[in-house]
Amino acid sequence: MAKDLLKKEQPAPAPYESNHKLVPLVFVVTVINDHQSYAIVDLLNQQEAAIACIMHARGTAPSHFYEVVGFDGTLKQVVIAILKQDKWPAYKLSLQERFAVSPYAKGIAFTIPIDAVAGVSIYKMLANMQVIDRPIKPKKSLIGGKKA
Repeated sequence: MAKDLLKKEQPAPAPYESNHKLVPLVFVVTVINDHQSYAIVDLLNQQEAAIACIMHARGTAPSHFYEVVGFDGTLKQVVIAILKQDKWPAYKLSLQERFAVSPYAKGIAFTIPIDAVAGVSIYKMLANMQVIDRPIKPKKSLIGGKKA
């Protein structure tokens, strides 16, 4: 019974959204001609995308579709990424500038809204909001120094 008296009830921690601004996330899909992906990933990095994945693809549409859309050949690359919704307009503008560089630098991009994620740490990772709460102490090296 004495132990129960010593225990103090601590209040529940405040929800993450009450202390931080939540920004909606979107899943960005960009389909481009082959060998254009690194330039697109650079544009995504400028917009603080946390994750980007490059996949090789082959178009299967009829040839007249390629003529209408302006694609050259059937070898494509698909770049998928997670981006903050407020960064999408700037990314779209940078894509339009990139696609105006040459007739080969063409593609399409679209977004899919992300409605929910499983937990605060996953949201922080996808929104590129990882913050180290306490400093990391470096470990002593065993090479060329004293033993730890």
